[in-house]
Amino acid sequence: MDDIIKLKENKSWLTDGGPRFMLTINKKASEEQKKENSYDILSKLIGNSNVIMELNGSLLNLPPKKRDSYTYEFIEDIKALGLEYRCSRVISSPNSSLLNLFGKTKVEDQVVAVYIPNEIWSGNEMLKLISFYGAKYFVIKEASGGLEMLEQLQRIKEADQVDHFKLIAFDAMCLNAMGIFTKDYELSDIKAILGF
Repeated sequence: MDDIIKLKENKSWLTDGGPRFMLTINKKASEEQKKENSYDILSKLIGNSNVIMELNGSLLNLPPKKRDSYTYEFIEDIKALGLEYRCSRVISSPNSSLLNLFGKTKVEDQVVAVYIPNEIWSGNEMLKLISFYGAKYFVIKEASGGLEMLEQLQRIKEADQVDHFKLIAFDAMCLNAMGIFTKDYELSDIKAILGF
Protein backbone atom coordinates (compact mmCIF):
# COMPACT_ATOMS: atom_id res chain seq x y z
CA MET A 1 0.00 0.00 0.00
CA ASP A 2 1.67 3.21 -1.21
CA ASP A 3 -0.03 5.48 1.34
CA ILE A 4 1.50 3.75 4.36
CA ILE A 5 5.06 4.83 4.88
CA LYS A 6 5.74 2.58 7.88
CA LEU A 7 4.04 -0.12 9.93
CA LYS A 8 5.75 -0.67 13.26
CA GLU A 9 5.00 -3.03 16.14
CA ASN A 10 5.33 -1.82 19.73
CA LYS A 11 6.52 -4.94 21.59
CA SER A 12 5.87 -3.41 25.02
CA TRP A 13 2.33 -2.19 24.27
CA LEU A 14 0.76 -4.16 27.12
CA THR A 15 2.93 -2.40 29.71
CA ASP A 16 3.38 1.08 28.23
CA GLY A 17 -0.29 1.62 27.28
CA GLY A 18 0.51 2.65 23.72
CA PRO A 19 -0.91 1.07 20.58
CA ARG A 20 0.38 -2.35 19.54
CA PHE A 21 0.88 -1.23 15.93
CA MET A 22 1.58 2.23 14.56
CA LEU A 23 0.96 3.23 10.96
CA THR A 24 2.63 6.30 9.57
CA ILE A 25 0.76 7.64 6.57
CA ASN A 26 1.86 9.78 3.61
CA LYS A 27 2.44 13.32 4.92
CA LYS A 28 2.38 14.94 1.47
CA ALA A 29 -1.25 14.06 0.70
CA SER A 30 -3.96 16.73 0.75
CA GLU A 31 -6.57 16.70 3.52
CA GLU A 32 -9.09 15.09 1.15
CA GLN A 33 -6.55 12.44 0.06
CA LYS A 34 -5.74 11.71 3.71
CA LYS A 35 -9.45 11.16 4.44
CA GLU A 36 -9.72 8.79 1.47
CA ASN A 37 -6.52 6.95 2.47
CA SER A 38 -7.75 6.66 6.04
CA TYR A 39 -11.14 5.32 4.91
CA ASP A 40 -9.42 2.73 2.69
CA ILE A 41 -7.13 1.57 5.53
CA LEU A 42 -9.99 1.46 8.05
CA SER A 43 -12.20 -0.43 5.57
CA LYS A 44 -9.53 -3.12 5.23
CA LEU A 45 -9.17 -3.36 9.01
CA ILE A 46 -12.96 -3.50 9.51
CA GLY A 47 -13.54 -6.05 6.74
CA ASN A 48 -17.09 -7.44 6.98
CA SER A 49 -17.57 -6.44 10.62
CA ASN A 50 -19.73 -3.77 12.16
CA VAL A 51 -17.95 -0.91 13.89
CA ILE A 52 -18.44 1.69 16.60
CA MET A 53 -16.92 5.07 15.83
CA GLU A 54 -16.17 7.23 18.88
CA LEU A 55 -15.52 10.93 18.67
CA ASN A 56 -14.06 12.17 21.96
CA GLY A 57 -13.68 15.94 22.18
CA SER A 58 -10.66 15.63 24.48
CA LEU A 59 -8.82 13.64 21.80
CA LEU A 60 -9.65 15.92 18.87
CA ASN A 61 -6.61 17.74 17.58
CA LEU A 62 -8.53 21.03 17.57
CA PRO A 63 -8.48 24.15 19.75
CA PRO A 64 -10.89 23.74 22.72
CA LYS A 65 -13.29 26.40 21.39
CA LYS A 66 -13.83 24.46 18.15
CA ARG A 67 -14.35 21.00 19.66
CA ASP A 68 -18.00 21.43 20.69
CA SER A 69 -19.11 22.82 17.33
CA TYR A 70 -17.22 20.05 15.49
CA THR A 71 -18.88 17.43 17.71
CA TYR A 72 -22.37 18.92 17.17
CA GLU A 73 -21.88 18.90 13.39
CA PHE A 74 -20.88 15.23 13.66
CA ILE A 75 -24.08 14.48 15.62
CA GLU A 76 -26.19 16.16 12.92
CA ASP A 77 -24.47 14.06 10.24
CA ILE A 78 -25.13 10.77 12.06
CA LYS A 79 -28.74 11.77 12.74
CA ALA A 80 -29.21 12.40 9.02
CA LEU A 81 -28.04 8.81 8.35
CA GLY A 82 -30.42 7.43 10.99
CA LEU A 83 -27.60 5.75 12.92
CA GLU A 84 -27.87 4.70 16.59
CA TYR A 85 -25.62 6.74 18.86
CA ARG A 86 -24.96 7.77 22.43
CA CYS A 87 -23.66 11.10 23.73
CA SER A 88 -22.16 11.82 27.09
CA ARG A 89 -19.99 14.35 28.83
CA VAL A 90 -17.08 12.65 30.50
CA ILE A 91 -13.98 13.53 32.40
CA SER A 92 -11.16 11.69 30.69
CA SER A 93 -8.69 10.03 33.00
CA PRO A 94 -5.18 11.47 33.14
CA ASN A 95 -4.04 7.83 32.83
CA SER A 96 -5.67 7.45 29.41
CA SER A 97 -3.11 6.08 26.97
CA LEU A 98 -4.43 8.30 24.17
CA LEU A 99 -4.48 11.47 26.32
CA ASN A 100 -0.88 10.70 27.21
CA LEU A 101 0.00 10.43 23.51
CA PHE A 102 -1.30 13.97 23.03
CA GLY A 103 0.40 15.24 26.19
CA LYS A 104 -2.96 16.13 27.78
CA THR A 105 -4.07 15.68 31.36
CA LYS A 106 -7.55 15.35 32.87
CA VAL A 107 -10.11 16.86 30.46
CA GLU A 108 -13.91 17.14 30.48
CA ASP A 109 -15.47 16.91 27.06
CA GLN A 110 -18.25 15.51 24.91
CA VAL A 111 -18.03 11.89 23.70
CA VAL A 112 -20.20 10.59 20.86
CA ALA A 113 -20.27 6.88 20.03
CA VAL A 114 -22.12 5.73 16.89
CA TYR A 115 -22.90 2.16 15.83
CA ILE A 116 -22.21 1.67 12.12
CA PRO A 117 -23.45 -1.54 10.45
CA ASN A 118 -21.06 -2.80 7.77
CA GLU A 119 -23.53 -2.08 4.95
CA ILE A 120 -23.55 1.60 6.00
CA TRP A 121 -19.75 1.69 6.46
CA SER A 122 -19.33 0.37 2.92
CA GLY A 123 -21.59 3.10 1.48
CA ASN A 124 -20.59 6.46 0.04
CA GLU A 125 -21.83 8.45 3.06
CA MET A 126 -19.08 7.30 5.41
CA LEU A 127 -16.29 9.32 3.85
CA LYS A 128 -18.03 12.46 5.13
CA LEU A 129 -18.18 11.09 8.69
CA ILE A 130 -14.49 10.22 8.94
CA SER A 131 -12.89 12.67 11.36
CA PHE A 132 -9.74 14.40 10.13
CA TYR A 133 -8.94 15.46 13.72
CA GLY A 134 -9.05 12.07 15.45
CA ALA A 135 -11.49 9.25 16.20
CA LYS A 136 -11.50 5.72 17.62
CA TYR A 137 -12.94 2.79 15.69
CA PHE A 138 -13.97 -0.33 17.62
CA VAL A 139 -14.24 -3.33 15.29
CA ILE A 140 -16.92 -5.64 16.67
CA LYS A 141 -16.20 -9.37 17.04
CA GLU A 142 -19.79 -10.61 16.79
CA ALA A 143 -22.89 -9.00 15.33
CA SER A 144 -25.36 -7.73 17.92
CA GLY A 145 -27.76 -4.83 18.36
CA GLY A 146 -26.38 -1.31 18.03
CA LEU A 147 -27.79 0.10 21.26
CA GLU A 148 -26.62 -2.98 23.16
CA MET A 149 -23.07 -2.53 21.83
CA LEU A 150 -23.05 1.22 22.60
CA GLU A 151 -24.18 0.59 26.17
CA GLN A 152 -21.61 -2.19 26.57
CA LEU A 153 -18.83 0.14 25.38
CA GLN A 154 -19.79 2.72 28.01
CA ARG A 155 -19.39 0.11 30.77
CA ILE A 156 -15.95 -1.16 29.72
CA LYS A 157 -12.85 0.41 31.24
CA GLU A 158 -10.42 1.75 28.64
CA ALA A 159 -7.73 -0.74 29.70
CA ASP A 160 -10.14 -3.65 29.08
CA GLN A 161 -11.57 -2.49 25.72
CA VAL A 162 -9.01 -4.42 23.67
CA ASP A 163 -10.37 -7.68 25.16
CA HIS A 164 -13.87 -7.01 23.81
CA PHE A 165 -13.14 -6.03 20.19
CA LYS A 166 -11.20 -7.49 17.24
CA LEU A 167 -9.21 -4.31 17.17
CA ILE A 168 -9.41 -0.66 18.07
CA ALA A 169 -7.93 1.87 15.68
CA PHE A 170 -7.21 5.45 16.71
CA ASP A 171 -7.02 7.40 13.49
CA ALA A 172 -5.34 10.81 13.66
CA MET A 173 -4.92 11.63 10.00
CA CYS A 174 -4.13 15.28 10.80
CA LEU A 175 -1.01 13.84 12.47
CA ASN A 176 -0.42 11.33 9.63
CA ALA A 177 -0.73 8.40 12.00
CA MET A 178 -2.98 5.57 13.12
CA GLY A 179 -2.56 3.45 16.23
CA ILE A 180 -3.98 -0.08 16.40
CA PHE A 181 -4.76 -1.87 19.66
CA THR A 182 -5.45 -5.62 19.31
CA LYS A 183 -4.88 -8.98 20.94
CA ASP A 184 -6.47 -10.87 18.03
CA TYR A 185 -3.91 -10.06 15.32
CA GLU A 186 -0.16 -10.42 14.90
CA LEU A 187 2.03 -8.19 12.73
CA SER A 188 1.82 -10.70 9.87
CA ASP A 189 -2.01 -10.58 10.07
CA ILE A 190 -2.08 -6.77 9.89
CA LYS A 191 0.33 -6.83 6.93
CA ALA A 192 -1.87 -9.37 5.13
CA ILE A 193 -5.06 -7.37 5.85
CA LEU A 194 -3.47 -4.17 4.52
CA GLY A 195 -1.93 -5.90 1.49
CA PHE A 196 1.76 -5.49 2.31
